[in-house]
Amino acid sequence: NLEYRHVINVIGYGLDSQKQPDYQYFSKHGWGKLQRHLTTTMRYVFQCAHDLGLQTVVLSYIGGGAFSSLFPRDYEQAYLNMFVEAVKDARDSSDFTGGLELMGADQNLIDALGTVLIQQVRDIGRIPAVWKGTEAESKLFVNAWDPHSYAGNGNKGDHSLDGYVGRHSAVSYLSCVELNPNILENTYALRPN
Repeated sequence: NLEYRHVINVIGYGLDSQKQPDYQYFSKHGWGKLQRHLTTTMRYVFQCAHDLGLQTVVLSYIGGGAFSSLFPRDYEQAYLNMFVEAVKDARDSSDFTGGLELMGADQNLIDALGTVLIQQVRDIGRIPAVWKGTEAESKLFVNAWDPHSYAGNGNKGDHSLDGYVGRHSAVSYLSCVELNPNILENTYALRPN
């Protein structure tokens, strides 16, 4: 029994090793650029939800968690503030007017987003449970993806969000140009502000 869900794979920046290209770039060019990159990423998310006519965006904490251990400042507060401001700036500049939910979020993120967006934001759980039911059909789920691998890369052996997405979906196949040539028909550029 197949169920289709809308998933957007966005880059979860790799700041867990000095060998990571993301770490090398931001440590050389300035951590302030990370804020702009996160905002651009969030703009893609909200534009995608709007263009598909979806009612809700279900965010994950992109760049938070396991891949952020070398973020140079107080990670708990500084990165959280950066992420929340990126979501707010992107949403404020988009045409998306739907709801916002979180998956797998802690209370600090829930409270911070709720305060900045001046709306109640709730955590709806984790994958695969959040994909169940007909209401999930009208939502865009945001996967934090490592762009140096296939989406869903580690599947069962990967305990990140991307691994859970991979083990409970066909995201690796559907996101791979070599295996799914139809993906090239569904690309578009971000509209300017």
